Amino acid sequence: MAKARTLILSAWEPEVAPLRRLLRADPVAGIVLEPVGVGTVDAAIGAAHAIARHKPRRVIFVGTAGVYPGAAARALP
Repeated sequence: MAKARTLILSAWEPEVAPLRRLLRADPVAGIVLEPVGVGTVDAAIGAAHAIARHKPRRVIFVGTAGVYPGAAARALP
């Protein structure tokens, strides 16, 4: 596998889906998007595997930190 310049990680696919759509429309070489798992243990293991597999120059972790549209409305009494 070719080395990625930038590896963008998230917990799950819906967090990187908008960026994936943008990159399909205007591809940028060297950027890899990969969901790695939800929770500290799964995310750590998934990130370690992704970093070992892609050998990126830089890693960016993106996400919603558990917040998604409408979550606040359902959380309020």
